[in-house]
Formats: sequence, C-alpha cells, structure tokens
Amino acid sequence: MFFYVNLAKRLLGEHGEIHLSALGMAVSTMVSIAEILKKDGLAEETRLATCMDTIGGEGGRRSVQKAKMEIFLRKSAQYDQIIAVERDRDLAAAEANGA
Repeated sequence: MFFYVNLAKRLLGEHGEIHLSALGMAVSTMVSIAEILKKDGLAEETRLATCMDTIGGEGGRRSVQKAKMEIFLRKSAQYDQIIAVERDRDLAAAEANGA
C-alpha cells in the first residue's frame, strides 16, 4: 500500500490534485491511502462520489454490479513544507547509514 501512498505524494506534487478511484474490495485500500495523505497534512479532500458500476456482460457472460468510490484530493497549503522536512530527514538518515 505504501507504494501507492508514495505515488500519490509524487503526483500531488507534480499536478496539485489527484483523483483516486476503486471498485469492489479495493475501495478500503483506496480510502486508507486517502486518509494517510490527509492525516499527514499533505492533502485535502475536495469531492467524494459513490456509485454502482456494471462489469462484464459481454460474450454471454452475466454482468455483475460492483461498488465504486472516487475521492478527489488537492495538495494542502502545507504540502511543500512537509515534503521538504521528509526529504531532509531521509537525507540525514542516508548520511548516518553511509558514515
């Protein structure tokens, strides 16, 4: 999951906002990622949407409905400061391990 948290941090920095979307059982993971970003002060939630998506139904298969959730996040005002502190901490740790 931390791969996605780090990816979301990078995309927030590059674009200023991100759109997270998940289907079915992946919704809980997506919500966890959004909550980590919000708790760390990196993002603010701008919109939340839920719906049911129909999957399949092609080639004679039965279609299945899955819960879908979308969360829109924008970069917080403190984002740049928090990332700078994290980078400094990571550099100090790398120097301590290399020395």
